[in-house]
Amino acid sequence: MNPPYECRDVVRQILETVQKGAFRLLSGSCSLEEVLTAQRWPKDHIVHVLGCTTCSRRFRLSVDTYHGSGGAWEVITSNWTPEAQ
Repeated sequence: MNPPYECRDVVRQILETVQKGAFRLLSGSCSLEEVLTAQRWPKDHIVHVLGCTTCSRRFRLSVDTYHGSGGAWEVITSNWTPEAQ
């Protein structure tokens, strides 16, 4: 994800899956809604962790908004917990 519209499009899709109950938000550096509605990025580095409600697999969405170096949507393979972040 490089341009802001790509990040916001991914966040919009993730919000839809949360609303449908396929994912649940486990943690985030700001609200997903704030990413969509804010005039400026809410933080320099935005990270959200979501869990699949079917298989319990966890996913991380991270974006470096300060440097504009893109972002990643990845499966978390470690024993990550929200408290460890």
